[in-house]
Amino acid sequence: MKSVSELVYIKVKDLAAKVRVGCTPKERRKPQPVFISFSYCYAVQKAVVSDQLSDALDYQKISQKILKTIEKREYALIETLCKSVLDIILMYRGIQKATVKIKKPKALDQAKYVFAKMKFRIK
Repeated sequence: MKSVSELVYIKVKDLAAKVRVGCTPKERRKPQPVFISFSYCYAVQKAVVSDQLSDALDYQKISQKILKTIEKREYALIETLCKSVLDIILMYRGIQKATVKIKKPKALDQAKYVFAKMKFRIK
């Protein structure tokens, strides 16, 4: 069997969450909907050879950790929320690249949503 040395890219789009986020205390009074999209990549060798979830970076587990963590806190800035989500993803070993995009609907009356996006990669 040949050795696999490729990276795998995993993407989750528009994970729905309710978060206390906003510049004013009034905005943070009750949780608001946000949509979190994130991606990460890691070396896939061990996971594809074993075909075991324990050898992969489980997107369901990561998603649950994100929701559990951010729904407990308050954020004045969407940028801070975005960084918090990126930090959660980077806690998992083997991540070589990660991107987080947070969309906040109705942040502006004239816009469908406002978003913040952050990236990380090992150089």
